[in-house]
This record gives sequence, C-alpha cells and structure tokens, in this order.
Amino acid sequence: MASERKSDADIESTLESLMISESDSNLEGDLDPTSNTINKLSETDKDVGGNKEDDSSGEQTKTSVKSNDTICTECNISLSGKKYLMRNENSCCVQCYEKLYSNTCEACQKVIGTEFKDVCYEDKHWHENCFICCCCEKSLVNEPFATKENSLYCANCYEEQFAMRCDSCTKPLRGGMKKFEYDGKKYHEECFVCFLCSEPIGSRSFVPREGNITCIGCYEEKFSQKCTACTKPITKGGVGYKGNPYHKDCFTCTECSLPLAGEKFASKDEQPYCINCYAKLFSKTCSRCSTAITGLDGSKAVVYEDRHWHTNCFSCSSCSTSLVGQGFVPSGSDILCEKCAQ
Repeated sequence: MASERKSDADIESTLESLMISESDSNLEGDLDPTSNTINKLSETDKDVGGNKEDDSSGEQTKTSVKSNDTICTECNISLSGKKYLMRNENSCCVQCYEKLYSNTCEACQKVIGTEFKDVCYEDKHWHENCFICCCCEKSLVNEPFATKENSLYCANCYEEQFAMRCDSCTKPLRGGMKKFEYDGKKYHEECFVCFLCSEPIGSRSFVPREGNITCIGCYEEKFSQKCTACTKPITKGGVGYKGNPYHKDCFTCTECSLPLAGEKFASKDEQPYCINCYAKLFSKTCSRCSTAITGLDGSKAVVYEDRHWHTNCFSCSSCSTSLVGQGFVPSGSDILCEKCAQ
C-alpha cells in the first residue's frame, strides 16, 4: 500500500476548522525479477473535510484556531492561532507531531514533515520528491517501477539493467516482445535472421551451418550441389553420372531427351543416350538379322572385313552351325562352314 500525507501550509485567521486528512495510494504488485511484473504506484487525491481517522493508527489531523485553553498534550504550549494535529483525540503541535509520529525518508533520511507528501511502499517511506529511479532520477509517483536490492528503478531502467538480452544485438528482451530461442540463445524477432540475406526467419525452416543460421533458399543457393544440366540447386532426388550431379528430370538422352534415371542407357563421348538412340546413331547392323549390335546385353560382336554379326548370328548359312572360333568360307553374302562349303 502506498500512501501520502499532506497538510495545509497556511492557517486562516478565522475560527473555522480546516481538516487535513490522509488517503492511501494503491500499489499494484512488486516486480519479481523472474516474473517481470512491474510495481505501479498510483496516488489518490487528498480529502479535505471533517476529521478522518487512519484505520491503522487512529490518527486525526486538523488545523484550527481554537479557544485559548487548547494546548499541546506533549509540550503543553498553547495552540491558540497555531496549526496543530490530532492523534488519538489528543492535540499535538506540529513540532511534537513530527518528532513523535512522522516517518523518515528512505532516500534522504530526513523526517517527512507534515507539509510534505509521504509515499509508502512495503512499510518504507519517502518524500514524494525522493521517490525516484536510482538510475535516471525520474519520479516514480504514479509510474510503473521495480525494486532490486533496496533500490528503486523505473520500468525502462530496470529492463535496461536486468532484463535478458538478445544474443544478436545485445539489447534487452523487454516484456511483451516476441522472441525466438535456438541452441540456448535468445533473439528479438527482427534479429533472428538469415546469415546470408538478413531476412527474418520467422516461422520458416532454416539450416544451421558453422554456427550461423541460414534460410532454406540461401542454403540451397550457396551450399547445395548444382545440377550439371540446368545449374539449379539439387534439393532432393538427384542422380550422378561421370562424377556430375543431375536432377532426375534433367538426366536425359542427349538425342531425344527421354529421362534416363532408373533406365538402361549407353554413352558416347561422355554423353548419355537411350538404347534406341544409341543403336540408331552408333551401333553396327548385324549382317544376318539386320538389327543393331549394341553390346548392352554383354554379348560380343564378330567382325569380318566390313561386315558385322551378333555372336549368336555368326553361323553357317546352310546348316546353322555356330562358326564362332571355327573356320568358315565366305560365299557371296553368306558364310559357310567348311563341310557345307565342299
């Protein structure tokens, strides 16, 4: 509970009594350094009117010019025409009241006289002018404030001194701010950015690399393998040929562009070809069956002069005996075994 006490400075020369009353100021929750709750001290206007009793002390204050027999119950001086206060139905001059009942300011260690406002927090008291931030000296009356180790701080100075700090910019992570945490480090939303393009990561995926945070786009552009055909990053499903990477859809026949991933193919001069294009472009034609000799099935070809045969087709034109590794006799477009040639 924060409270204030203020008494009138002037005494009017009439017999009318002027009442000085105390009213409590509300203080909302102390700041727990772990909870980031800020105290707020709010003053209420002082009531001027009839005698007002303080629930905790039974104290009454009044300023009055009364009959000549009114005396201070402490020092017995006449209070006629003087300012005085009431406590427990006893009249008390200002000097005695301040000596006996006024509080001592936590800041300046001076008595908080009846002419000053008394600001109270957790059974401690301050002059209104002494209730200030220990860093910037801003008045904390009616302002959010925090306490730490018996010192008072305004909200901004407290956060500047004690709040968690961003591991990127080192500025405080103030309450209510959106923040990100990764690998034990904390960041402002605007500081959690891609190392390469400086764009905020936000809720997007990212890739850590050598202690830096990289967005997917920059990672693929900077560090992913590039397709030999289209030069774009390969993010998934690549294939390799002759030590070069390709997208699956980019690894195609050099002649007809048919995709070759997962298919049989042949190469010529380091270029891939589908079976049909390779046979059409580069294979020899068998002199017996007139089809291409590709050798892709592992079979060998037989060559005689400018003629070619599949090994299975290199046989006697008359009796069909295989002539592979045997003597033979050419006869026009045919070949004959020695027996049939007789």
